[in-house]
Amino acid sequence: MAVDAAQVKALRDRTGLGMMQCKEALTEAGGNMEKAVDVLRQKGLKSADKKADRATSQGRIGALVKGTRGVLVELNCESDFVAINEAFAALLAQLCTLAADAPQAPASAEAFLAMKAGAGTVEGVLKDAVAKTGENIRLKQVVRFDAPAGGSVGFYVHPPGRIAVLMEGSGAQDPAKAEAALKDLCMHVAAVNPVSVSPDDIPSAVLEREKAVYAVQVHGKPPQVAEKMLKGKLEAFFAERCLVRQAFVKNAAVTVADHLKAAAPGLAVKRFVRLEIGA
Repeated sequence: MAVDAAQVKALRDRTGLGMMQCKEALTEAGGNMEKAVDVLRQKGLKSADKKADRATSQGRIGALVKGTRGVLVELNCESDFVAINEAFAALLAQLCTLAADAPQAPASAEAFLAMKAGAGTVEGVLKDAVAKTGENIRLKQVVRFDAPAGGSVGFYVHPPGRIAVLMEGSGAQDPAKAEAALKDLCMHVAAVNPVSVSPDDIPSAVLEREKAVYAVQVHGKPPQVAEKMLKGKLEAFFAERCLVRQAFVKNAAVTVADHLKAAAPGLAVKRFVRLEIGA
């Protein structure tokens, strides 16, 4: 019996489960709504929606690099007890692999959940885990970098996995040196939390906010003095918040830019992302 979209939507509204799971249940039940609900219950999935409104303030971030492709996956749960168990770690590793092996980078967490995973979807994998653990588990974020040929991707996950960084680089003369340098820089970002790679990459809203603060601070000064003070304050801000201008966390005597030149000639940082549980 054919199952139409209205039936699938009605079952999803009733159970809170995924579209594919609802469609499969309705197909198995021959289109009968009540039997479809029973099918879901028999699979242990009906209870999953009852947990969906419980807070998920704990969790871990997983990372995986395959060649020039790297991913971060943030998975939230209710308790640290669940976050540290082997089943949760296995689920996180599975999701990282699914994200890395997907034909294209997921545009969002929702898009990733809708992607195929075996005979079902990523959302189905997650719902199965919810049913087994008895605790709400939520996919918060998924990030994937696909570096072009000649590029490189590195990551760092700070134990126990509440902070993680993914970074893309290009132009390195030595791939091995690039790998080591990117890991070091990811550790730096995890510790220092810059807002951008360089001054040119600072979000305009962030920069305008800083300028507004400094304008008040230099108000009333002679124009030439005010201009010089404003420039000095912006330079200090860049040195504090822009990756390549920052003092390298492992050697404060040099900047990140200078460290890069020595550690991996030719390597340039293209982008990075830093995820933190609860942020």
